[in-house]
Amino acid sequence: MKEAFGMFLPGVVSLGGYLGYKRFTYNNDFFGNDYSWSYTIIGVRGAYHYTGLDVDNLDVYGGVMASVRLLGGDEFSDLNSR
Repeated sequence: MKEAFGMFLPGVVSLGGYLGYKRFTYNNDFFGNDYSWSYTIIGVRGAYHYTGLDVDNLDVYGGVMASVRLLGGDEFSDLNSR
């Protein structure tokens, strides 16, 4: 048995980083508008995996994540100024 969170519980603590990026684009050929958005997520996360159950293909866990999301792209009000 391993000690987790100051208690003797069977399990594993995992820590890691998170990096995500997504870009959306939209083209409106009828009105001649095109615009795009993007966001990036940077964070750290941790999880506790409980291993006290002897069941095949079962992973019981809970986790937390702290992150920041960076937004970029066109504003709707900015479309007519281009």
